[in-house]
Amino acid sequence: MNAFSRVGLATLVLSVLVGPGQVWAGTLSGSWRGGGTLVTLIGDREVVRCRVKIKQKSRKRLSMTAKCAATSGKANQTLTLTAVSANKFSGSFQNAEHNTSGNVTLTVRGNRISMYMSGNDGTASVSLRR
Repeated sequence: MNAFSRVGLATLVLSVLVGPGQVWAGTLSGSWRGGGTLVTLIGDREVVRCRVKIKQKSRKRLSMTAKCAATSGKANQTLTLTAVSANKFSGSFQNAEHNTSGNVTLTVRGNRISMYMSGNDGTASVSLRR
């Protein structure tokens, strides 16, 4: 099994530009893309590129899909997030293709969003833009 399929983007950190003012799920809605680094538990590193779609499910709930590719392969993730405060979302991700899942925390700081997803197979950091 290659590094990408072992990880399935188990952990992901996103930096996303958003609109000014108070953050609600709707301000994040839309298409995003970017890249970063995938790191497996054994320390293998790969460049990863992602296209992400964020949809507002309600005032404080988001659903996301992420199509990502690295040197070792491609993966599709689904994510569900709920606002826990004015600048923080938390939830889960699922990658059925590689049978992996984990927890997600998204924090908004000004015009940036950091999202941390923890799974059992590794980490990745990705910066996205519209």
